[in-house]
Amino acid sequence: MNNNNNNKLFYNIIDDECGFARLYGYVNKENQKTVSPYLIEKYEKEADKFWNKFYKKNNNNFFKDRHWLVREFPEFLKNSKEERKEENTIKVFEIGCGVGNTTLPLLELNDNLYFESFDFSDHAVKLLNQSVESNEKYRGRCSGFVYNAVDGIDKLPKETIEQFGTFDLVVIIFVLSAMDPATMPAVVDMCYKVLKPGGMVLIRDYAVDDMAQYRFVSDSGSKNKLGDNFHVRYDGTRAYYFSLQVMEDLYKAGGFKTFQNIYVEKTVTNRKQNYKMDRKFIQSKFIK
Repeated sequence: MNNNNNNKLFYNIIDDECGFARLYGYVNKENQKTVSPYLIEKYEKEADKFWNKFYKKNNNNFFKDRHWLVREFPEFLKNSKEERKEENTIKVFEIGCGVGNTTLPLLELNDNLYFESFDFSDHAVKLLNQSVESNEKYRGRCSGFVYNAVDGIDKLPKETIEQFGTFDLVVIIFVLSAMDPATMPAVVDMCYKVLKPGGMVLIRDYAVDDMAQYRFVSDSGSKNKLGDNFHVRYDGTRAYYFSLQVMEDLYKAGGFKTFQNIYVEKTVTNRKQNYKMDRKFIQSKFIK
């Protein structure tokens, strides 16, 4: 956070899906205004267009591969030392795969993982499928398709519906936060339908009081604010910041039991700018 000569507050960070922060210019808090109902509806209806535009601009160059995943979620390493065969397969249903920053590192680390992955950005899914097909080790172990999670389960591909109740894990990494909170129960229902009994949902997302949230806040309101802890970025993509209670209530209402629900705090350093940022995330595991 920086101050100019008039002591007006500025924020110059943008959060990315890996938990790092990128500098993108300054936002003057005092000049921000509340988002109109028209724009709130526009950001919801055209969310896929904003993310598709984002991926077309950045391809797979923006988000770093998430090699921290197996440290935080060792469930992905189950059967990793076993022979690659059907009875050792760990089936993963991935909601919001993007270009594969979660999928590809995990396919590399565990030969017994199989992914059914979707995203509502057709460009992102295209890049993921290209990466899978171009690598002999990954080929045949990930099926990527275009779908919007808020549409629920009824419009899923027939091949996916036929696999309901067979997945070991559902992974949702920095995806729920991009959705309107009113649409999140549809995702919880999807998680419940695809998982086998005892299966687990693995979540990492943005938490309240993360430094990236502060750029949206001002006493006079914000042109970025869509609702409580819900904001829109300068490029039209959205970010919701979770409390532990909100996340737990969401999944308990969907029939899940809580295995883990914690805050993860870390300080990220931008060495080029000599700038430190305190980040705060939520990490959750729920069992069917």
